[in-house]
Amino acid sequence: MAARKHKTKFFFLNDELHKLHRVNRPHDIAEAWNYEQHKRVVYIWSMVKKNWAKAYRTTEVAKIVDRDVEIVKKYIYEGGIPEPPRSYVIGSDPKRYGWHRWADKHVIQLHEYMLTKHAGRPRRDGKITPMYRTPTRKEILALLRDETIVYVKTSSGDFVPAWNESEF
Repeated sequence: MAARKHKTKFFFLNDELHKLHRVNRPHDIAEAWNYEQHKRVVYIWSMVKKNWAKAYRTTEVAKIVDRDVEIVKKYIYEGGIPEPPRSYVIGSDPKRYGWHRWADKHVIQLHEYMLTKHAGRPRRDGKITPMYRTPTRKEILALLRDETIVYVKTSSGDFVPAWNESEF
């Protein structure tokens, strides 16, 4: 029987970034690198499968929030959102720059910050006009959970999301 390859090697467990190295299914053991503690850790594989959360790359997050990658990086560097954890080449200096890995909570923080960014010149009344393409919170959550988004075309030709309550 051929070994199965995992789709993603990066994941969050207990709000800490990990990289999966090896899985021993008969012994129910998973070896991973913990980027927060800078060491190799061993977990019970069935527990990891049950409790892990996906780690998104910056390019994936940029597609979810409908912005350019450089704009997302700019929001981090200007201090609008806390910097997501970074992965680095294992065996190298962890203080060197690596790649940001985003958990769901980091994407939600980014979206909340985007809602405070004004589009264009400041208004006289001081209110904020959000960017035109800013997705709604429900759209962000649906994209993070791989749910289907149904859009309905209005009489004016615009597409608006139609939300139905899920009953299972």
